[in-house]
Amino acid sequence: MREKSSIIHNKNSFKKLMSLHFSTAANSYDKYAIMQHAVAKNLHQLVSSYVAKDIAVIADLGCGTGRETQLLADCYDQATVIGIDIAAKMLQKASNIFSKNIKWCRGDIEYLPLTANCINLLFSNLALQWCDLASVLNTSYSTLMPGGYFIFSTLCAGSLFELSNSWNSINEVNRVNNYFSKDQLVKVISNSPFIIEDILYERYTSFYPDVISLLQSLKYQGVNTIYHTRGGLTSRSNLQRLIQNYSKLQTDRGIPLSYQVAQVILKKAY
Repeated sequence: MREKSSIIHNKNSFKKLMSLHFSTAANSYDKYAIMQHAVAKNLHQLVSSYVAKDIAVIADLGCGTGRETQLLADCYDQATVIGIDIAAKMLQKASNIFSKNIKWCRGDIEYLPLTANCINLLFSNLALQWCDLASVLNTSYSTLMPGGYFIFSTLCAGSLFELSNSWNSINEVNRVNNYFSKDQLVKVISNSPFIIEDILYERYTSFYPDVISLLQSLKYQGVNTIYHTRGGLTSRSNLQRLIQNYSKLQTDRGIPLSYQVAQVILKKAY
């Protein structure tokens, strides 16, 4: 019983810290989230390929500043679009978007504040890697109407490997979150009630002028919450060692940081 309580406490603590980091980054997120925007563009194309224009209700899970929510509302202008996020200041930023068919809701996407069989399309761009995917899938399935789609992107193993390897090289372990392998991702999805329409994989690489710019970019995106870390800042000397080791990966385009992204199309049976 004590072990279970500890796990729940750690998970809740992680969510609170994650919410705080994303809230702090609300005003800088869109400027630095270049990779997220590139993935979202592909995800919107998949939505257009699979989902009819005459649907009634869409939910954007982990909507952040509302950029993708607005694009969904523009594309599906007859639908009600609900933007849901756990970070209060992200939603505050999003609420500045005026659209007659958008509603904003603060909530944990593992426990969606939605009724059963009410949604035609669930959309989520690079938010589910912060969640218990199995919980999200089970909760999401119940909210979808029969024949509805859940189309999302998430990170897979190999993401941020350059940063992870550089931390590990100076014995600073668990400074980067772990992500599902492709096989693990498929297994979790296969254990859900969804029908798998397709899973597409793509690698994205961002480049930065130096390591400090890279680390600052992650902070300004709010993506600097680590689940398994013991907490605390690294020492100044270790930071310098990290910079020295990571800088060895310098290319003509800059310091690389890679992401392995899965784009997933799921359907609820009729």
